[in-house]
Amino acid sequence: MKRILLVVAMMMMLVGNAWADTGKDAVRALSKLEARCEAGISYRDFAPAIGDAKFDVNMFLQSQEAKDKPELTESIEKVMSHYMSANTIWTVKFTWGTMADFVPISNDTVESFLIKYPEVNKNIDDGGIVTRIMFVKSANIEAAAQYAINQASKELKTAMMLLVKPQETGDVKLDLKPPRNDPKVDSPRHETKVKSESPTRQNQ
Repeated sequence: MKRILLVVAMMMMLVGNAWADTGKDAVRALSKLEARCEAGISYRDFAPAIGDAKFDVNMFLQSQEAKDKPELTESIEKVMSHYMSANTIWTVKFTWGTMADFVPISNDTVESFLIKYPEVNKNIDDGGIVTRIMFVKSANIEAAAQYAINQASKELKTAMMLLVKPQETGDVKLDLKPPRNDPKVDSPRHETKVKSESPTRQNQ
């Protein structure tokens, strides 16, 4: 009987250890995704890269650590949400007509994107993603995807700070590359180096 109890106790300890660093693993996975975007990533590789990060993110969201650290949980969910928005809007470029660089803002996906990010619902010259193509208000799809990716990077900095908050994690040290301070991170013109799959069309 004592042997059985000992085995059960050991199994519980192993399970506890497996879940102990899920927050750290999630942030590290998202940092790897950020690095891939900074190095340059194509549309074809973007969704699989998100999927790789999502595994560790989901492990964290299902853990007790996520329940114990609601601020960190919310931040990590926001990071993933931005990446998912980038993937969704980028998909429009390859599903709307022939590989379109500009898609009318009346498109359902573009409309939803602009509702989520109203700050970019303005002319490109004013820092937004909207312009007129043949008298039709249209959104620059790659600029939209880049903006969402930039917002993910910005939120990831918050997640990293929350992960190492002394009052929550003691002396935990995160072995991650420190975030770069980029004053252009809020601008859709900031280079995230997403690889264009087609030449940009010229205004006609």
